[in-house]
Amino acid sequence: MGHAHHFLSRLDRVSFEHVELSLSLYRDEALLRHILASGRVPERCERVAISLADPEEGPFLVVTRDGHFVTCLGEGMKPTKDLFLITREKLDAVIRKTEVMRERLAQAEAVARQPGGRAALLRRITMLVHCSRARR
Repeated sequence: MGHAHHFLSRLDRVSFEHVELSLSLYRDEALLRHILASGRVPERCERVAISLADPEEGPFLVVTRDGHFVTCLGEGMKPTKDLFLITREKLDAVIRKTEVMRERLAQAEAVARQPGGRAALLRRITMLVHCSRARR
């Protein structure tokens, strides 16, 4: 995928903190797709506004429903009403959950590389499945 030149040229509209967050999402396609999926974007919405701060005043990232970056709206620049909104609160929650899952996956991969590690992981998963069924 080529670079989103228009989006990148509009980053001067936001603070350094928001530029860092914007670029981290730009570089992490899997995370952005997960954010969009978690946001449950309606089929009718082709574009999504992701709030980087205030859900009404912005700033906002504007992306397509399939994760292509369109533009960046500075604080006070309001997205059009046809854009689906993902709040900063929702954004932060999905980022936190994703970071935890990535850490756990890295730990599991490290265990799996050790002698007998795969068997140990399988036992752990089996035990967790049985425990969760017992709680029902």
